[in-house]
Amino acid sequence: MNGHEVISLTTGLGYSKVLTLYRKLFTNCLCINPAEGETVSTSFDIIASIINQSCDPSTFVFLEGNSLCVRSIRKLRAGDEITQCYIDVAMNFLLRRQALKSEFFFYCHCGRREMQIRSHEERFPDQCDRLQHSRQQLLDCVNEAISLAHEDQIEAHVRNIARQVFPDRDWPDDIEPLPTIRMRSAAILKVQGELGNAL
Repeated sequence: MNGHEVISLTTGLGYSKVLTLYRKLFTNCLCINPAEGETVSTSFDIIASIINQSCDPSTFVFLEGNSLCVRSIRKLRAGDEITQCYIDVAMNFLLRRQALKSEFFFYCHCGRREMQIRSHEERFPDQCDRLQHSRQQLLDCVNEAISLAHEDQIEAHVRNIARQVFPDRDWPDDIEPLPTIRMRSAAILKVQGELGNAL
């Protein structure tokens, strides 16, 4: 007897149905992240899982001991939708959009996102597509950073990518992912024992 037959016999459901249910449950689980970032666990909470996504959320979800709590961020009136941001609300809108697509399988089209797109278009006219492309290259670079032999190679690669969008000036310090890349590079140097360079 194989695994598919065992599932059918014990649940009364076919393998395909069980797999579909598992995917739905897994997609609606909440990631539990410490302030440092990486997901440490997941939680499936019936109430929290039905709260819709917004990049301008009305609540935030957090752990307090062993309890999952939902608190409002602003005053809500009767009939206001209760929303949460499924990922880091402070993340740049392009990175939020990409993370929502890869982790939750949809694109966000909320008002905050639209406002941020207009702001980027005003601030960097005719550069938004190149900016997004370079951001993706930078993220790929940082994700591959551990496999690169030396920090100076990473830094040179990052500079070359940044120059594609901003050839005559530095990448703005407030535009992700460069601040995150600098933090990760510093962490790599720290692990390698190069504390002076990490600073």
